[in-house]
Amino acid sequence: MKLDTAPRAEPLRHFMPAELRAFGQAAACVRRMAGTPDRRRDPHAAA
Repeated sequence: MKLDTAPRAEPLRHFMPAELRAFGQAAACVRRMAGTPDRRRDPHAAA
């Protein structure tokens, strides 16, 4: 994962701002990213 402090002039990927000093927001940001598996719905996830 690459984190930028500001959006690029020519974005290659979707830019999602998050306050990384607050771990809860950073974790929520990663969970909402495209391609991130939702382990709560994964039947093979460890319980």
